[in-house]
Amino acid sequence: MGVAEAAALSANAAYGSPIERQVNVFREFRDHFMLTNAAGKVFVDLYYAYSPPVANFIAKHDTMRALVRWSLLPVVGMTWMAINLGSFSTLVFILLSEMV
Repeated sequence: MGVAEAAALSANAAYGSPIERQVNVFREFRDHFMLTNAAGKVFVDLYYAYSPPVANFIAKHDTMRALVRWSLLPVVGMTWMAINLGSFSTLVFILLSEMV
């Protein structure tokens, strides 16, 4: 399975479509943050190597799809912030929210 197929499988597993807004946020984060450094590239390669069986399981179970979407909400939010506000602003927001 190629990278594009693994990406489509993962997107469809949790959100049902590769064109959902949340999937686009993850894709943009991958392209602008993860694939721009060696550690990020290794993580992405490992993710695409090992995620298809998990994504396949999630895609077959509606309850799992809902749980995964729900559990990813904070990650989608922080990822969106990193893309639109920058990494430093996102880190400051996270640190300040921990203090409250």
